[in-house]
Amino acid sequence: TTTEGRELSATKHYVNIGEQHVVRIYLPANSAVSWTGATAQGAIRTQSGALIHTYDAGTVSLDDDGNGTIVMTVPGAATDDFAVGTYYENFSVTAGANGPFHTHTFRVIVNRAPVSP
Repeated sequence: TTTEGRELSATKHYVNIGEQHVVRIYLPANSAVSWTGATAQGAIRTQSGALIHTYDAGTVSLDDDGNGTIVMTVPGAATDDFAVGTYYENFSVTAGANGPFHTHTFRVIVNRAPVSP
């Protein structure tokens, strides 16, 4: 059984140091897979593969049609430690005995936002 989740934001994410970063993963209803109780995990890495952040496990919310959404969050306190630059993130979703199903890899562009007076 194969299925594919997709990330609902753009394929390029902009993050300001010290601000929360949120990713929503959409899981289309599938007769072969129940998203009930599904979990996700993800990571942000440098281009060379060095790990800079591991997401806490996400859990799915279901709508009436069986579609699922998983929200993955990097708290602002964690992005305080990010350096300006381009990184890459991807996610995997496991639904019971099914999976893990992997998303594509997305660019994360970290900026230092101007400070307000």
